[in-house]
Amino acid sequence: MIVLRLRFLFLFLYRCLSVWVNPFLFFQINADFFDEEKGVFSKIQIGKKIPYNFRLQEIPLSVSQSPSVWKDIIIEKFTFPVFLKPEWGQNSNGVIRVDQPEELEKVLLKIYNDKIPYFVQETAKYKKEFDIFYLKEPGSTTSFSLFRVIHSSTTCTHKHPIHRFLDGVSYTDITEKFSYLELKKLQKYMNTLESFRLARVSVKANDIQGFISGDFQIFEINLFSPTPLYILDTNWSSKEKSVCLHEYIEKIIESMKKHPTKRRKNILFSKIWRHMILWLHNNIFVKCMKKLLHPLLNKLFLDGCSDYNTLAVRRASRSKKQARDMFEKHDIPHAKGAIFFWPFKALKFVKEHGFPVVIKPNFGGYSRGSYFPIQSYKELWKAMFWTKFWWPVSVIEQYLLGKNYRVVVVKGSIAVVMERFPPFIVGDGIQTISECIDSENQTRESMKLYPEMHPITKNRKVIQFLKKQDLTLRSILTKGERVDLFHRVSLEPGGVLADIPIETITTKNKEIFLKILDLFDANIFGLDVIMEQGIEYDFDTQKCIFLELNSRPYLKMHAFPRFGKKPDMKAVYKKLEALDIGEKDDF
Repeated sequence: MIVLRLRFLFLFLYRCLSVWVNPFLFFQINADFFDEEKGVFSKIQIGKKIPYNFRLQEIPLSVSQSPSVWKDIIIEKFTFPVFLKPEWGQNSNGVIRVDQPEELEKVLLKIYNDKIPYFVQETAKYKKEFDIFYLKEPGSTTSFSLFRVIHSSTTCTHKHPIHRFLDGVSYTDITEKFSYLELKKLQKYMNTLESFRLARVSVKANDIQGFISGDFQIFEINLFSPTPLYILDTNWSSKEKSVCLHEYIEKIIESMKKHPTKRRKNILFSKIWRHMILWLHNNIFVKCMKKLLHPLLNKLFLDGCSDYNTLAVRRASRSKKQARDMFEKHDIPHAKGAIFFWPFKALKFVKEHGFPVVIKPNFGGYSRGSYFPIQSYKELWKAMFWTKFWWPVSVIEQYLLGKNYRVVVVKGSIAVVMERFPPFIVGDGIQTISECIDSENQTRESMKLYPEMHPITKNRKVIQFLKKQDLTLRSILTKGERVDLFHRVSLEPGGVLADIPIETITTKNKEIFLKILDLFDANIFGLDVIMEQGIEYDFDTQKCIFLELNSRPYLKMHAFPRFGKKPDMKAVYKKLEALDIGEKDDF
Protein backbone atom coordinates (compact mmCIF):
# COMPACT_ATOMS: atom_id res chain seq x y z
CA MET A 1 0.00 0.00 0.00
CA ILE A 2 2.80 2.45 0.90
CA VAL A 3 4.61 1.63 -2.36
CA LEU A 4 1.39 2.22 -4.32
CA ARG A 5 0.81 5.60 -2.68
CA LEU A 6 4.39 6.73 -3.31
CA ARG A 7 4.27 5.58 -6.90
CA PHE A 8 0.97 7.35 -7.46
CA LEU A 9 2.36 10.52 -5.84
CA PHE A 10 5.47 10.74 -8.03
CA LEU A 11 3.65 9.84 -11.25
CA PHE A 12 0.82 12.24 -10.45
CA LEU A 13 3.19 15.14 -9.70
CA TYR A 14 5.18 14.43 -12.84
CA ARG A 15 2.07 14.44 -15.04
CA CYS A 16 0.67 17.58 -13.38
CA LEU A 17 3.90 19.46 -14.01
CA SER A 18 4.00 18.17 -17.58
CA VAL A 19 0.60 19.61 -18.45
CA TRP A 20 0.79 22.67 -16.15
CA VAL A 21 -1.95 21.65 -13.73
CA ASN A 22 -1.86 22.59 -10.05
CA PRO A 23 -1.59 19.20 -8.22
CA PHE A 24 -3.41 20.60 -5.15
CA LEU A 25 -6.59 20.72 -7.24
CA PHE A 26 -6.84 16.98 -6.57
CA PHE A 27 -8.04 17.76 -3.05
CA GLN A 28 -10.69 20.12 -4.42
CA ILE A 29 -12.49 17.43 -6.44
CA ASN A 30 -15.05 16.86 -3.67
CA ALA A 31 -14.69 20.29 -2.05
CA ASP A 32 -18.46 20.88 -2.21
CA PHE A 33 -18.88 18.27 0.53
CA PHE A 34 -16.08 19.52 2.80
CA ASP A 35 -17.27 20.98 6.10
CA GLU A 36 -15.13 24.12 6.52
CA GLU A 37 -16.37 24.83 10.04
CA LYS A 38 -15.22 21.41 11.27
CA GLY A 39 -12.35 21.19 8.78
CA VAL A 40 -13.30 17.65 7.73
CA PHE A 41 -15.28 15.50 5.36
CA SER A 42 -17.84 14.74 8.04
CA LYS A 43 -18.88 11.07 7.99
CA ILE A 44 -21.99 12.02 9.94
CA GLN A 45 -23.09 14.49 7.26
CA ILE A 46 -22.09 12.17 4.40
CA GLY A 47 -24.02 9.32 6.04
CA LYS A 48 -27.19 11.41 5.93
CA LYS A 49 -26.87 11.58 2.14
CA ILE A 50 -27.10 7.78 1.79
CA PRO A 51 -30.58 6.55 0.76
CA TYR A 52 -32.46 5.06 3.71
CA ASN A 53 -32.62 1.52 2.26
CA PHE A 54 -28.79 1.40 2.00
CA ARG A 55 -28.04 3.24 5.23
CA LEU A 56 -26.82 1.86 8.57
CA GLN A 57 -28.19 3.40 11.75
CA GLU A 58 -25.75 6.02 13.09
CA ILE A 59 -25.85 8.33 16.11
CA PRO A 60 -23.24 11.02 16.85
CA LEU A 61 -21.77 11.00 20.34
CA SER A 62 -22.50 14.55 21.47
CA VAL A 63 -19.69 16.22 23.47
CA SER A 64 -22.33 17.80 25.71
CA GLN A 65 -23.38 14.40 27.07
CA SER A 66 -21.49 12.19 29.51
CA PRO A 67 -20.25 8.64 28.74
CA SER A 68 -22.98 7.21 31.00
CA VAL A 69 -25.65 8.86 28.83
CA TRP A 70 -23.94 7.56 25.66
CA LYS A 71 -23.82 4.07 27.13
CA ASP A 72 -27.54 4.03 27.92
CA ILE A 73 -28.44 5.25 24.41
CA ILE A 74 -26.22 2.66 22.69
CA ILE A 75 -27.52 -0.24 24.78
CA GLU A 76 -31.11 0.86 24.19
CA LYS A 77 -30.93 1.42 20.41
CA PHE A 78 -28.26 -0.98 19.10
CA THR A 79 -27.58 -4.69 18.94
CA PHE A 80 -24.02 -5.71 19.70
CA PRO A 81 -21.42 -5.69 18.30
CA VAL A 82 -21.32 -2.00 17.32
CA PHE A 83 -18.66 0.14 15.69
CA LEU A 84 -17.42 3.45 17.09
CA LYS A 85 -15.88 5.63 14.40
CA PRO A 86 -14.18 9.06 14.38
CA GLU A 87 -16.18 11.58 12.40
CA TRP A 88 -13.25 12.35 10.12
CA GLY A 89 -11.01 9.25 10.08
CA GLN A 90 -10.27 7.21 6.98
CA ASN A 91 -8.89 3.76 6.11
CA SER A 92 -10.28 2.42 9.42
CA ASN A 93 -8.03 4.68 11.51
CA GLY A 94 -9.47 5.06 15.00
CA VAL A 95 -12.35 2.60 14.40
CA ILE A 96 -13.26 0.57 17.49
CA ARG A 97 -15.48 -2.52 17.58
CA VAL A 98 -17.32 -3.13 20.85
CA ASP A 99 -18.60 -6.68 21.17
CA GLN A 100 -20.32 -6.53 24.57
CA PRO A 101 -22.03 -3.81 26.65
CA GLU A 102 -19.48 -4.43 29.42
CA GLU A 103 -16.69 -3.09 27.16
CA LEU A 104 -18.46 0.20 26.49
CA GLU A 105 -17.64 2.19 29.61
CA LYS A 106 -13.85 2.17 29.20
CA VAL A 107 -14.02 2.91 25.45
CA LEU A 108 -16.54 5.72 25.84
CA LEU A 109 -14.54 7.34 28.66
CA LYS A 110 -11.44 7.43 26.46
CA ILE A 111 -13.38 9.00 23.57
CA TYR A 112 -14.93 11.55 25.93
CA ASN A 113 -11.56 12.55 27.40
CA ASP A 114 -9.82 12.72 24.01
CA LYS A 115 -12.55 15.07 22.73
CA ILE A 116 -12.39 13.53 19.26
CA PRO A 117 -15.87 13.57 17.70
CA TYR A 118 -17.11 9.99 17.29
CA PHE A 119 -20.33 8.35 16.20
CA VAL A 120 -21.75 4.90 16.81
CA GLN A 121 -22.75 2.75 13.82
CA GLU A 122 -24.76 -0.45 13.79
CA THR A 123 -23.22 -3.62 12.38
CA ALA A 124 -24.19 -4.56 8.82
CA LYS A 125 -26.31 -7.69 8.61
CA TYR A 126 -24.46 -9.00 5.53
CA LYS A 127 -21.24 -11.02 5.37
CA LYS A 128 -19.14 -10.03 2.34
CA GLU A 129 -17.43 -6.70 1.77
CA PHE A 130 -17.28 -4.93 -1.58
CA ASP A 131 -15.88 -1.58 -2.67
CA ILE A 132 -17.04 0.50 -5.59
CA PHE A 133 -14.43 2.93 -6.83
CA TYR A 134 -15.62 5.54 -9.30
CA LEU A 135 -14.80 8.85 -10.96
CA LYS A 136 -17.50 10.93 -12.65
CA GLU A 137 -17.13 12.39 -16.12
CA PRO A 138 -16.05 16.07 -15.96
CA GLY A 139 -19.15 18.24 -15.66
CA SER A 140 -21.52 15.25 -15.33
CA THR A 141 -23.44 14.08 -12.28
CA THR A 142 -24.53 10.72 -13.71
CA SER A 143 -21.89 9.49 -16.20
CA PHE A 144 -18.75 7.64 -15.07
CA SER A 145 -15.31 7.82 -16.61
CA LEU A 146 -14.07 5.14 -14.21
CA PHE A 147 -16.12 2.48 -12.40
CA ARG A 148 -14.59 -0.58 -10.71
CA VAL A 149 -15.96 -3.15 -8.28
CA ILE A 150 -13.59 -4.78 -5.77
CA HIS A 151 -14.13 -7.68 -3.38
CA SER A 152 -12.29 -7.33 -0.04
CA SER A 153 -11.38 -10.37 2.02
CA THR A 154 -9.25 -11.00 5.08
CA THR A 155 -7.59 -13.83 6.93
CA CYS A 156 -9.21 -12.58 10.14
CA THR A 157 -11.63 -15.16 11.56
CA HIS A 158 -13.80 -12.64 13.39
CA LYS A 159 -17.36 -12.38 12.14
CA HIS A 160 -17.15 -8.57 11.88
CA PRO A 161 -13.50 -7.67 11.17
CA ILE A 162 -12.14 -4.15 10.87
CA HIS A 163 -10.41 -4.07 7.48
CA ARG A 164 -7.11 -2.23 7.52
CA PHE A 165 -4.67 -2.14 4.63
CA LEU A 166 -1.86 -3.72 6.63
CA ASP A 167 -3.90 -6.41 8.39
CA GLY A 168 -3.83 -9.23 5.84
CA VAL A 169 -6.60 -7.78 3.64
CA SER A 170 -6.60 -8.78 -0.03
CA TYR A 171 -8.45 -7.10 -2.88
CA THR A 172 -9.80 -8.67 -6.05
CA ASP A 173 -11.16 -6.68 -8.97
CA ILE A 174 -14.43 -8.37 -9.97
CA THR A 175 -15.69 -5.75 -12.42
CA GLU A 176 -15.47 -8.20 -15.32
CA LYS A 177 -17.88 -10.58 -13.56
CA PHE A 178 -20.71 -8.11 -14.11
CA SER A 179 -22.54 -7.71 -17.40
CA TYR A 180 -23.04 -4.31 -19.01
CA LEU A 181 -26.61 -4.10 -17.67
CA GLU A 182 -25.54 -5.19 -14.19
CA LEU A 183 -22.87 -2.51 -14.07
CA LYS A 184 -25.45 0.04 -15.21
CA LYS A 185 -27.63 -1.07 -12.32
CA LEU A 186 -24.79 -0.59 -9.82
CA GLN A 187 -24.09 2.83 -11.33
CA LYS A 188 -27.73 3.72 -10.86
CA TYR A 189 -27.41 2.86 -7.17
CA MET A 190 -24.36 5.11 -6.87
CA ASN A 191 -26.24 7.96 -8.55
CA THR A 192 -28.80 7.85 -5.74
CA LEU A 193 -26.03 9.22 -3.53
CA GLU A 194 -25.00 12.86 -3.70
CA SER A 195 -23.04 13.86 -6.80
CA PHE A 196 -19.64 12.92 -5.42
CA ARG A 197 -17.11 13.33 -8.22
CA LEU A 198 -14.59 10.82 -6.86
CA ALA A 199 -15.40 8.21 -4.22
CA ARG A 200 -14.79 4.79 -2.79
CA VAL A 201 -18.04 3.35 -1.46
CA SER A 202 -17.70 0.39 0.90
CA VAL A 203 -20.70 -1.92 1.17
CA LYS A 204 -21.72 -5.20 2.77
CA ALA A 205 -23.79 -7.82 0.88
CA ASN A 206 -24.27 -11.58 1.14
CA ASP A 207 -23.21 -12.26 -2.46
CA ILE A 208 -22.86 -10.69 -5.89
CA GLN A 209 -26.49 -11.36 -6.84
CA GLY A 210 -27.70 -9.66 -3.70
CA PHE A 211 -25.40 -6.75 -4.47
CA ILE A 212 -26.86 -6.42 -7.98
CA SER A 213 -30.44 -6.60 -6.71
CA GLY A 214 -29.80 -3.76 -4.25
CA ASP A 215 -29.73 -5.95 -1.15
CA PHE A 216 -26.70 -4.29 0.49
CA GLN A 217 -25.72 -1.69 3.12
CA ILE A 218 -23.19 1.13 2.80
CA PHE A 219 -20.94 1.45 5.85
CA GLU A 220 -18.26 3.85 4.56
CA ILE A 221 -17.75 6.51 1.88
CA ASN A 222 -14.23 7.90 1.36
CA LEU A 223 -14.11 11.29 -0.39
CA PHE A 224 -10.77 12.74 0.69
CA SER A 225 -8.20 10.62 -1.15
CA PRO A 226 -9.81 7.27 -2.00
CA THR A 227 -7.26 4.61 -2.89
CA PRO A 228 -7.90 2.77 -6.19
CA LEU A 229 -7.98 -0.65 -4.53
CA TYR A 230 -8.43 -2.52 -7.78
CA ILE A 231 -4.75 -1.85 -8.57
CA LEU A 232 -3.86 -4.02 -5.53
CA ASP A 233 -5.37 -7.12 -7.15
CA THR A 234 -2.69 -9.81 -6.75
CA ASN A 235 -3.98 -11.58 -9.87
CA TRP A 236 -2.81 -8.71 -12.04
CA SER A 237 0.67 -8.52 -13.49
CA SER A 238 2.94 -5.57 -12.79
CA LYS A 239 2.37 -4.33 -16.33
CA GLU A 240 -1.42 -4.42 -15.92
CA LYS A 241 -1.18 -2.53 -12.63
CA SER A 242 1.05 0.08 -14.22
CA VAL A 243 -1.37 0.59 -17.12
CA CYS A 244 -4.31 0.99 -14.72
CA LEU A 245 -2.41 3.44 -12.53
CA HIS A 246 -1.49 5.60 -15.53
CA GLU A 247 -5.09 5.47 -16.75
CA TYR A 248 -6.36 6.57 -13.34
CA ILE A 249 -3.91 9.48 -13.16
CA GLU A 250 -4.83 10.69 -16.67
CA LYS A 251 -8.54 10.62 -15.86
CA ILE A 252 -8.00 12.45 -12.57
CA ILE A 253 -5.98 15.21 -14.28
CA GLU A 254 -8.61 15.50 -17.01
CA SER A 255 -11.28 15.98 -14.35
CA MET A 256 -9.17 18.62 -12.58
CA LYS A 257 -8.66 20.55 -15.84
CA LYS A 258 -12.18 20.41 -17.22
CA HIS A 259 -14.14 20.80 -14.01
CA PRO A 260 -12.19 23.12 -11.68
CA THR A 261 -13.58 24.05 -8.30
CA LYS A 262 -15.04 27.55 -8.14
CA ARG A 263 -14.13 28.14 -4.48
CA ARG A 264 -11.08 26.43 -3.08
CA LYS A 265 -10.99 25.16 0.49
CA ASN A 266 -8.11 24.33 2.82
CA ILE A 267 -8.67 20.57 2.70
CA LEU A 268 -5.24 18.94 2.60
CA PHE A 269 -3.68 20.55 5.67
CA SER A 270 -6.91 20.31 7.67
CA LYS A 271 -7.03 16.56 7.03
CA ILE A 272 -3.33 16.07 7.81
CA TRP A 273 -3.75 17.95 11.09
CA ARG A 274 -6.73 15.88 12.20
CA HIS A 275 -5.13 12.63 11.09
CA MET A 276 -2.11 13.53 13.21
CA ILE A 277 -4.34 14.30 16.20
CA LEU A 278 -6.00 10.90 15.88
CA TRP A 279 -2.61 9.18 15.66
CA LEU A 280 -1.27 11.05 18.69
CA HIS A 281 -4.28 10.14 20.82
CA ASN A 282 -3.86 6.44 20.03
CA ASN A 283 -0.06 6.13 20.20
CA ILE A 284 1.26 4.41 23.35
CA PHE A 285 4.67 6.12 23.18
CA VAL A 286 3.05 9.56 22.96
CA LYS A 287 0.83 8.75 25.95
CA CYS A 288 3.89 7.82 28.04
CA MET A 289 5.74 10.98 26.97
CA LYS A 290 2.74 13.11 27.95
CA LYS A 291 2.84 11.64 31.45
CA LEU A 292 6.56 12.43 31.74
CA LEU A 293 6.40 15.92 30.19
CA HIS A 294 3.29 17.11 32.01
CA PRO A 295 5.08 18.20 35.24
CA LEU A 296 7.77 20.04 33.26
CA LEU A 297 5.35 21.87 30.96
CA ASN A 298 3.14 22.62 33.93
CA LYS A 299 6.08 24.26 35.69
CA LEU A 300 7.25 26.23 32.64
CA PHE A 301 3.94 27.57 31.36
CA LEU A 302 1.29 27.19 34.09
CA ASP A 303 3.28 27.67 37.27
CA GLY A 304 0.96 28.87 40.03
CA CYS A 305 -2.23 28.30 38.04
CA SER A 306 -5.06 26.55 39.86
CA ASP A 307 -6.05 23.02 38.86
CA TYR A 308 -9.60 22.29 40.00
CA ASN A 309 -11.32 21.21 36.78
CA THR A 310 -11.50 17.73 35.33
CA LEU A 311 -9.51 16.77 32.25
CA ALA A 312 -12.72 16.73 30.20
CA VAL A 313 -13.55 20.33 31.15
CA ARG A 314 -10.01 21.53 30.46
CA ARG A 315 -10.02 19.93 27.01
CA ALA A 316 -13.45 21.33 26.21
CA SER A 317 -12.45 24.91 27.02
CA ARG A 318 -8.72 25.28 26.43
CA SER A 319 -8.90 27.02 23.06
CA LYS A 320 -10.35 30.45 22.28
CA LYS A 321 -12.42 28.93 19.47
CA GLN A 322 -14.11 26.45 21.81
CA ALA A 323 -15.17 29.28 24.10
CA ARG A 324 -16.43 31.45 21.23
CA ASP A 325 -18.40 28.53 19.73
CA MET A 326 -20.13 27.94 23.06
CA PHE A 327 -20.87 31.66 23.48
CA GLU A 328 -22.41 31.80 20.02
CA LYS A 329 -24.49 28.67 20.56
CA HIS A 330 -26.06 30.08 23.75
CA ASP A 331 -26.41 33.76 22.71
CA ILE A 332 -23.73 35.02 25.07
CA PRO A 333 -22.26 38.33 23.82
CA HIS A 334 -18.81 37.81 22.40
CA ALA A 335 -16.44 39.32 19.91
CA LYS A 336 -16.69 38.28 16.29
CA GLY A 337 -13.52 36.46 15.40
CA ALA A 338 -11.70 34.03 13.16
CA ILE A 339 -9.02 31.35 13.48
CA PHE A 340 -6.12 31.75 11.07
CA PHE A 341 -2.76 30.29 10.19
CA TRP A 342 -1.88 32.40 7.15
CA PRO A 343 -2.19 36.22 7.44
CA PHE A 344 -4.60 36.64 4.51
CA LYS A 345 -7.59 35.53 6.59
CA ALA A 346 -6.74 38.05 9.31
CA LEU A 347 -6.43 40.87 6.75
CA LYS A 348 -9.80 39.89 5.29
CA PHE A 349 -11.32 39.99 8.79
CA VAL A 350 -10.05 43.54 9.36
CA LYS A 351 -11.43 44.69 6.00
CA GLU A 352 -14.86 43.36 6.99
CA HIS A 353 -14.97 44.47 10.65
CA GLY A 354 -12.36 47.24 10.97
CA PHE A 355 -10.13 48.21 13.92
CA PRO A 356 -9.56 47.84 16.84
CA VAL A 357 -8.83 44.10 16.97
CA VAL A 358 -6.94 41.68 19.18
CA ILE A 359 -4.61 38.91 18.02
CA LYS A 360 -3.66 36.07 20.33
CA PRO A 361 -2.62 32.40 20.24
CA ASN A 362 -5.52 29.95 20.02
CA PHE A 363 -4.01 28.20 23.07
CA GLY A 364 -2.28 29.90 25.94
CA GLY A 365 -2.49 31.86 29.16
CA TYR A 366 -1.10 34.87 31.04
CA SER A 367 -1.85 36.91 27.86
CA ARG A 368 1.32 35.46 26.34
CA GLY A 369 1.57 36.32 22.66
CA SER A 370 -1.52 38.55 22.83
CA TYR A 371 -1.62 41.96 21.17
CA PHE A 372 -4.39 44.50 21.77
CA PRO A 373 -5.83 46.90 20.98
CA ILE A 374 -4.45 46.87 17.43
CA GLN A 375 -5.36 50.10 15.67
CA SER A 376 -3.43 49.99 12.37
CA TYR A 377 -2.19 47.64 9.65
CA LYS A 378 1.41 48.17 10.81
CA GLU A 379 0.51 46.93 14.30
CA LEU A 380 -1.51 44.10 12.73
CA TRP A 381 1.41 42.73 10.68
CA LYS A 382 3.72 42.93 13.68
CA ALA A 383 1.23 41.11 15.92
CA MET A 384 0.58 38.40 13.31
CA PHE A 385 4.32 37.69 13.15
CA TRP A 386 5.16 37.65 16.87
CA THR A 387 2.13 35.73 18.10
CA LYS A 388 3.26 32.71 16.03
CA PHE A 389 6.14 32.21 18.47
CA TRP A 390 3.60 31.10 21.07
CA TRP A 391 1.28 28.98 18.92
CA PRO A 392 1.07 28.43 15.14
CA VAL A 393 -2.70 28.83 15.00
CA SER A 394 -3.89 32.32 15.92
CA VAL A 395 -7.12 34.12 16.74
CA ILE A 396 -8.22 37.54 15.55
CA GLU A 397 -11.20 39.17 17.25
CA GLN A 398 -12.97 42.46 17.51
CA TYR A 399 -11.86 44.50 20.50
CA LEU A 400 -14.03 46.69 22.71
CA LEU A 401 -12.56 49.73 24.40
CA GLY A 402 -14.12 49.52 27.85
CA LYS A 403 -13.62 48.19 31.36
CA ASN A 404 -11.72 44.90 31.51
CA TYR A 405 -12.65 42.35 34.20
CA ARG A 406 -11.51 38.96 35.43
CA VAL A 407 -14.42 37.19 37.12
CA VAL A 408 -13.66 34.04 39.11
CA VAL A 409 -16.75 31.84 39.25
CA VAL A 410 -16.91 28.80 41.53
CA LYS A 411 -19.80 26.33 41.56
CA GLY A 412 -22.87 28.25 42.70
CA SER A 413 -21.20 31.58 43.47
CA ILE A 414 -19.07 34.48 42.29
CA ALA A 415 -15.81 34.14 44.21
CA VAL A 416 -13.96 37.33 43.30
CA VAL A 417 -14.00 40.06 40.64
CA MET A 418 -11.08 42.24 39.62
CA GLU A 419 -10.95 45.12 37.18
CA ARG A 420 -7.69 44.98 35.26
CA PHE A 421 -5.60 47.93 34.11
CA PRO A 422 -2.45 48.30 32.03
CA PRO A 423 0.48 49.86 33.92
CA PHE A 424 -0.18 53.57 34.46
CA ILE A 425 0.90 56.51 36.57
CA VAL A 426 -0.90 59.65 37.70
CA GLY A 427 0.97 62.96 37.57
CA ASP A 428 1.30 65.41 40.44
CA GLY A 429 2.49 68.44 38.45
CA ILE A 430 5.98 68.23 40.00
CA GLN A 431 7.62 64.87 39.28
CA THR A 432 8.71 63.62 35.87
CA ILE A 433 7.17 60.44 34.46
CA SER A 434 10.36 58.58 35.42
CA GLU A 435 10.06 59.80 39.03
CA CYS A 436 6.33 58.92 39.09
CA ILE A 437 7.21 55.36 38.02
CA ASP A 438 9.73 55.13 40.88
CA SER A 439 7.12 56.38 43.37
CA GLU A 440 4.53 53.88 42.10
CA ASN A 441 7.00 51.00 42.39
CA GLN A 442 7.85 52.05 45.96
CA THR A 443 4.14 52.08 46.82
CA ARG A 444 3.71 48.58 45.43
CA GLU A 445 6.69 47.38 47.43
CA SER A 446 5.38 48.92 50.65
CA MET A 447 2.00 47.20 50.00
CA LYS A 448 3.90 43.89 49.61
CA LEU A 449 2.42 43.20 46.18
CA TYR A 450 5.59 41.56 44.87
CA PRO A 451 6.28 39.04 43.37
CA GLU A 452 2.70 38.35 42.19
CA MET A 453 2.49 41.91 40.91
CA HIS A 454 5.42 43.33 38.95
CA PRO A 455 7.19 46.67 39.06
CA ILE A 456 6.88 49.03 36.13
CA THR A 457 10.09 49.04 34.13
CA LYS A 458 11.56 51.87 32.07
CA ASN A 459 12.43 49.66 29.14
CA ARG A 460 12.32 50.28 25.40
CA LYS A 461 8.65 49.29 25.12
CA VAL A 462 7.62 51.89 27.69
CA ILE A 463 9.72 54.58 26.03
CA GLN A 464 8.22 53.77 22.62
CA PHE A 465 4.68 53.74 24.02
CA LEU A 466 5.27 57.18 25.58
CA LYS A 467 6.67 58.45 22.30
CA LYS A 468 3.38 57.61 20.56
CA GLN A 469 1.73 59.99 23.06
CA ASP A 470 4.38 62.70 22.43
CA LEU A 471 5.88 62.08 25.85
CA THR A 472 9.24 60.99 27.30
CA LEU A 473 10.41 59.79 30.70
CA ARG A 474 11.43 63.42 31.44
CA SER A 475 7.93 64.81 30.74
CA ILE A 476 5.98 66.29 33.66
CA LEU A 477 2.26 65.56 33.82
CA THR A 478 -0.32 67.95 35.22
CA LYS A 479 -1.80 67.09 38.60
CA GLY A 480 -4.29 64.21 38.30
CA GLU A 481 -3.36 63.45 34.66
CA ARG A 482 -3.21 59.70 33.98
CA VAL A 483 -0.90 58.12 31.40
CA ASP A 484 -0.83 54.46 30.38
CA LEU A 485 2.66 52.99 29.99
CA PHE A 486 1.76 49.90 27.96
CA HIS A 487 -0.96 48.88 25.52
CA ARG A 488 -1.92 45.58 27.14
CA VAL A 489 -3.71 44.52 30.30
CA SER A 490 -1.14 42.09 31.70
CA LEU A 491 0.76 41.55 34.94
CA GLU A 492 4.23 41.14 33.46
CA PRO A 493 4.72 44.74 32.22
CA GLY A 494 3.32 46.10 35.49
CA GLY A 495 -0.43 45.89 35.09
CA VAL A 496 -2.56 46.25 38.22
CA LEU A 497 -5.83 44.99 39.69
CA ALA A 498 -8.68 46.71 41.51
CA ASP A 499 -11.00 44.62 43.67
CA ILE A 500 -14.69 45.00 42.80
CA PRO A 501 -17.15 44.34 45.67
CA ILE A 502 -19.44 41.42 44.77
CA GLU A 503 -22.52 43.31 46.02
CA THR A 504 -22.08 45.98 43.32
CA ILE A 505 -22.58 43.41 40.53
CA THR A 506 -26.10 43.25 39.13
CA THR A 507 -28.19 40.09 39.48
CA LYS A 508 -28.38 39.70 35.71
CA ASN A 509 -24.60 39.80 35.38
CA LYS A 510 -24.19 37.20 38.14
CA GLU A 511 -26.65 34.92 36.36
CA ILE A 512 -24.77 34.96 33.06
CA PHE A 513 -21.43 34.31 34.81
CA LEU A 514 -22.90 31.24 36.53
CA LYS A 515 -24.60 30.13 33.31
CA ILE A 516 -21.25 29.97 31.49
CA LEU A 517 -19.79 27.79 34.26
CA ASP A 518 -22.77 25.42 34.07
CA LEU A 519 -22.57 25.14 30.26
CA PHE A 520 -19.20 23.42 30.60
CA ASP A 521 -20.07 21.61 33.86
CA ALA A 522 -16.94 23.21 35.32
CA ASN A 523 -15.92 23.68 38.95
CA ILE A 524 -14.18 27.00 38.40
CA PHE A 525 -13.58 29.45 35.57
CA GLY A 526 -11.72 32.70 35.22
CA LEU A 527 -13.97 34.66 32.85
CA ASP A 528 -12.45 37.57 30.93
CA VAL A 529 -15.07 40.13 29.94
CA ILE A 530 -15.06 43.74 28.72
CA MET A 531 -18.03 46.02 29.46
CA GLU A 532 -18.35 49.47 27.99
CA GLN A 533 -19.97 51.10 31.05
CA GLY A 534 -19.06 48.68 33.82
CA ILE A 535 -20.04 45.56 35.71
CA GLU A 536 -22.52 47.48 37.87
CA TYR A 537 -24.79 47.77 34.81
CA ASP A 538 -26.62 44.84 33.18
CA PHE A 539 -24.58 43.31 30.36
CA ASP A 540 -27.47 43.52 27.86
CA THR A 541 -27.92 47.28 28.34
CA GLN A 542 -24.40 48.11 27.12
CA LYS A 543 -21.76 46.90 24.71
CA CYS A 544 -20.26 43.78 26.23
CA ILE A 545 -18.01 40.98 25.00
CA PHE A 546 -16.82 37.83 26.74
CA LEU A 547 -13.25 37.24 25.62
CA GLU A 548 -12.28 33.78 26.82
CA LEU A 549 -12.44 31.14 29.54
CA ASN A 550 -9.60 30.16 31.85
CA SER A 551 -10.07 26.65 33.21
CA ARG A 552 -6.89 27.04 35.27
CA PRO A 553 -7.05 30.67 36.45
CA TYR A 554 -4.10 32.22 38.24
CA LEU A 555 -5.81 32.69 41.62
CA LYS A 556 -2.79 34.04 43.51
CA MET A 557 -3.02 37.42 41.81
CA HIS A 558 -6.45 38.12 43.34
CA ALA A 559 -4.92 38.28 46.81
CA PHE A 560 -2.83 41.31 45.77
CA PRO A 561 -5.04 44.10 44.43
CA ARG A 562 -3.45 47.53 44.03
CA PHE A 563 -6.77 49.21 44.69
CA GLY A 564 -9.73 48.16 46.84
CA LYS A 565 -10.14 45.68 49.66
CA LYS A 566 -8.07 42.49 49.75
CA PRO A 567 -10.52 39.59 49.21
CA ASP A 568 -10.70 36.52 51.46
CA MET A 569 -9.05 33.91 49.20
CA LYS A 570 -8.86 31.32 52.00
CA ALA A 571 -12.62 30.71 51.74
CA VAL A 572 -12.30 30.23 47.97
CA TYR A 573 -9.47 27.72 48.33
CA LYS A 574 -11.30 25.83 51.08
CA LYS A 575 -14.28 25.29 48.78
CA LEU A 576 -12.08 24.18 45.89
CA GLU A 577 -9.86 21.87 47.94
CA ALA A 578 -12.93 19.90 49.00
CA LEU A 579 -13.46 18.81 45.37
CA ASP A 580 -12.31 15.40 44.16
CA ILE A 581 -10.51 16.05 40.86
CA GLY A 582 -8.99 13.22 38.82
CA GLU A 583 -6.56 13.18 35.89
CA LYS A 584 -4.61 16.23 37.04
CA ASP A 585 -1.43 14.80 35.53
CA ASP A 586 -2.74 14.70 31.97
CA PHE A 587 -3.30 17.28 29.24
